[in-house]
Amino acid sequence: MSARSASKDCHVDLEHDQRMLEFVAFRFPMPHGQGLPDTPGAVEADAHGALVAGHFAPSRWFAPNPAPETVGRLAALAERGLGVVCEVTGKWSRVSLRGRDSRRLLSNAADLDLLFNERSVVATTLFDCPVILLQDRATWTVWVRRSVAEDFMAALCALGATRGS
Repeated sequence: MSARSASKDCHVDLEHDQRMLEFVAFRFPMPHGQGLPDTPGAVEADAHGALVAGHFAPSRWFAPNPAPETVGRLAALAERGLGVVCEVTGKWSRVSLRGRDSRRLLSNAADLDLLFNERSVVATTLFDCPVILLQDRATWTVWVRRSVAEDFMAALCALGATRGS
């Protein structure tokens, strides 16, 4: 039985139009207590569990769909000379995976246990596509470089995922 014909419980949705910011610190590690997650791989979530900021790489934080308060905090860090805020809307597309086979499909591209190893967010490459990957209980959120988002979706669908939007 081919991977495509095997029935999988994994539903994927692609979204292009979410505003996104990155904060790049001039020094690593950035001085403790600046209002961003200190530990690489750590995340800050809002009261509903949505990602506010993720420390996805050395000296780099990612803020998808930032609230005005988050924009203000990042701007204040930049004004204090700690780094620069980069508008990256259009650089990344958001892919949501849900269903009991989501982890199994992503595991075709990487050893997720080794990759996460006490992290909640990581930057890596899956199916030859640069991604930022967030593990959140039963849901996986992947921000994939927009230029290869359709290739990423095709790889997931070839493994049996069902595409929504």
